[in-house]
Amino acid sequence: MPELHRLVAQWCPTIVILGLLIVPLTTLFPFRLSVEDNILDQIRRGVHIQTDPVDVVANLLLFMPLGFGLAGMLQNAKRWQRFTCLMWVFLISVLLSSTVELLQVFLPTRAATISDVFVNGMGGVLGAITFQRWGFEVLSFASLGLEQGQRLLLRLSMKHLAAAFLGYMLVAFAAVTVVQTTTLQNWDASYPLIVGNWFPQN
Repeated sequence: MPELHRLVAQWCPTIVILGLLIVPLTTLFPFRLSVEDNILDQIRRGVHIQTDPVDVVANLLLFMPLGFGLAGMLQNAKRWQRFTCLMWVFLISVLLSSTVELLQVFLPTRAATISDVFVNGMGGVLGAITFQRWGFEVLSFASLGLEQGQRLLLRLSMKHLAAAFLGYMLVAFAAVTVVQTTTLQNWDASYPLIVGNWFPQN
């Protein structure tokens, strides 16, 4: 299918690059790595930590674009069978996930878990299956959306673009102003601040 090959060459490398950027950005930000004395203990704890169901869904969705793009590139270049392609996507996703989880050991605000590695690998596989089943439709829709967006931009005048930019700047300025002016100056010093679970004794 020559049209599919063209769409894969146009979109899949970009999808893979975005996937490789989004994964570390969302899992390692703000990148404040610190070396602790109990690194081995943290790794041991990660074997027993169960992943929250919400995190499972988020991890699957996070790795699906990477698996989608990898499947397109591998099948386009190697002409591999579907199962072979799925295995390579799983291995690459697991390798990336293992690197991320290892780095999370050095992040005090993160918890590295072994189960995340498998879940992330399956997210890549789900993305690859999505490409194998609906790749042409998804990429065709993306191309159509890009063409429509380009036509819309050509129709917009400089006044429209300037008004949109000004509106964005006003919203951003208002948000920053609210954050910067929010303080605890009105805090009642006589009111107790309770941290954790506390119950009054009878």
